[in-house]
Parts: sequence; structure tokens; C-alpha cells
Amino acid sequence: MEDFISKEQFEEMLQCKMIADARNGGLVIGRSHDDGNIDMIRLLRNKSGYEYCSKLEGGEYILCHEAYLKYKQTIIEINSYKQYGDKVDLYDVCKCNIILTQNEPFDKTLLIDYRGQFIVNKRATSKYLYEIDCINKLIF
Repeated sequence: MEDFISKEQFEEMLQCKMIADARNGGLVIGRSHDDGNIDMIRLLRNKSGYEYCSKLEGGEYILCHEAYLKYKQTIIEINSYKQYGDKVDLYDVCKCNIILTQNEPFDKTLLIDYRGQFIVNKRATSKYLYEIDCINKLIF
């Protein structure tokens, strides 16, 4: 996979529905790390194109840039939760912003804010989804 994506390539990916906009944050639905990850891209600072910058997995929550800045300490504390066994409450899932990456024939790539966003691990997300989503929504 090439690291650089031109503006033209990005527009083509967008038209083919190969991009999911994650800049406003939400619960990511898609592949786990074991099943191939979910790629993330961001606009280059000089705005000449885009770059692949990282990977995440389904079940994680990506916060918008502003929410992370404003509630950084709380988010870091939540993200420190690492226990297994917690299940996400489907009622909470239905009320939160969902970022769906599953697509045929290829999974979608997430577009993230070039200034950075925070990804909450899936164990902490499963335990604190309601709280994380509320923090993210306080910005909008």
C-alpha cells in the first residue's frame, strides 16, 4: 500500500464510497486487528494530498479532536480500562454515532482530522460507551 494519496485519488475513493468520515468521532464498526484492521488517512498539513497514518479496529471509539483536547485527562483515565468481559449495551450503541467501515468489495478507509484524534481501546469502549459518546457530543 502506498503511503501518499493524491487529491484526485482521494476524490475517486470518495465517489466509490471507499471513505468513511470519522472527523466528528463515533463508534467504529468493522474488522478487528486479527482480521486485518481498519486503515486511517489524513490530509497532509501542506494540503497537497493525503497519507495513511495508522490503523484501528472495530469496537473502538474515535473521539473528535476538540473533545479529546477539552476532556483529555478523563479520556486517558477511561482508556486505561483493560479488563475483558464487558459487553456493549445495544441501547447505548443505537444512540451513539456509528462509523461503519464494512463495504463490498473493499472495506472503507477512515478519514481522520489532520490535527489528530484519540482512539479509545475496545475494552474501555465496551465498558464506557455511553460516557465516551456523551463527551464527544458535548462539543457539537
